[in-house]
Amino acid sequence: MPWKSPLVGYENAEPLPTTVNPDGKSLYNPPGPKSLAYDEFPEPIDSSNNGFDFHIYYMQADPEQTRFAKELHERIRREFPEFLSGFPSNLSKAPRASAGT
Repeated sequence: MPWKSPLVGYENAEPLPTTVNPDGKSLYNPPGPKSLAYDEFPEPIDSSNNGFDFHIYYMQADPEQTRFAKELHERIRREFPEFLSGFPSNLSKAPRASAGT
């Protein structure tokens, strides 16, 4: 895959919990520090166009895309735990995962 892992910098982080919320669909995310993205979006994201509306699309039949999607999902859970109340507890069962404001 041409992109580096979204988990770079989190290699030694504690594993995230796999506890499913009472809704039976989403994962519990422990509170974390405020992301730097709240103050300044990284390039090339345009902050004037709702930079927090994001989706993860991937081809489930492609192992590299599936791995990257799972790593990206974990990165989002770590950096923006408050966004993910609607994310599925099992990313591999969903054709896409989405979150927005």
